[in-house]
Parts: sequence; C-alpha cells; structure tokens
Amino acid sequence: MSEPPPSTSRATLTVEEPGSLSIALPALGFRAGVRESKFALAFTAIVAGLTLFFAFLLSGAPQSVMYPFIGVISLFWIGVLYLLAEMVRMMFTRAIIDVVGDTLLITIQKPGKVSSVEIPTDKIKALGVGPSGVVVDNQPILALRIDTRSPIEIGQRGGKPIRKKKHIFFRERAEDELEWIAETLREALGIETAKAKSWAKDAASSSSHDAFD
Repeated sequence: MSEPPPSTSRATLTVEEPGSLSIALPALGFRAGVRESKFALAFTAIVAGLTLFFAFLLSGAPQSVMYPFIGVISLFWIGVLYLLAEMVRMMFTRAIIDVVGDTLLITIQKPGKVSSVEIPTDKIKALGVGPSGVVVDNQPILALRIDTRSPIEIGQRGGKPIRKKKHIFFRERAEDELEWIAETLREALGIETAKAKSWAKDAASSSSHDAFD
C-alpha cells in the first residue's frame, strides 16, 4: 500500500486501482529553486558590481573603448535575465505523474509549454533519487532520475526526434518528496532497482556552474 506524501509536501496521491495511480505536484511558488536562486542572485550581484566598477573606471573614456565594454557587459546581463527567467519558470512548474498498467507517464506544465514523457516499465533500468548533473555551493542537486535500457523519445527538435537514456525530473523539489515519489512509483511499477552504478560517476562529474537545464 502506498504511503502518503511527506508532511512538508503538497503533492496528492490518487490510487484508482491496484497498479494504477496518479500523483499531482502543484507549483511550488516562492519555495522553488531556493538553492539555484542563491547562484542566480550571487551572479547578479557580481555582474552589477563589475558594471559599476568599470563604468566608474572608464568614465570619460573614448567611444572606441566604451562600445566593447558595453557589448561584453550586455552579454553578462543577458545571462542574468536568463537565470531570473528560469527561477520564475520553476516557481510555476507543475506536473502529473500517472501509472497506468505497465506504463509511466510524466506530464510537466511550465509557463507557455506542456511536455510529456511515456516510459514502458520493461524499459526502466533504474528509478530513484540521483544526481541531476548540477552542483550549487559544492552540493549536488538531487532529482527524480530514471535510466532506461534503451533511448526513449522525449520530444522533437528541428523536426527530428530527441531520444535519451537518462531522464532527470523535478530537481527543484525537496529530497524527502523526491524519495517518496520514487518509492511510490517503484512499488506501483514493480521495480526493484533504485540506483544505477553510473550515478556515482555522474555525481562526481557534475558541473558546478550549470545551475539550470
């Protein structure tokens, strides 16, 4: 029998019949991306500081010097805007996880975009909480991770299908909620493997500067 979600989680679990269930994950709002927001705010502060410093240093400089400076700083501010936009995206992201028979269906709704991934049970190699490939403050960010035995189509780009064997979901969510989701899905799908051997290697090679997908 599936356990209820953690007390800190607002997820809801609906069990329709043995082997079939639905997990609704509401948007986290301002609780989302707390660890990632530290990176974004620190980066914003650094860029703002550099902008003021060089603006003071180059005040009165000829245009031939100012134009390259403006171009470089503009690129940094574009990066800041991207990070802030990703923080907002995390705040309003919600998802539905469905188990229907021997199929796992994950539907994620982001502002202006809805995506879904359908994974047959017999193709799942490991399902658990593992490294997302991101490190913030020297701490790996965990996520719901599903490794498949063969590549699964997750969408299209330029009219061509995108297929992956490693699938990362919900890294903005708390670890206890992720563990509950993983355990509930393994029980419903009859999967025993919670971690793959490659996850330890992936955690060691995670990038500390890549804070968002």
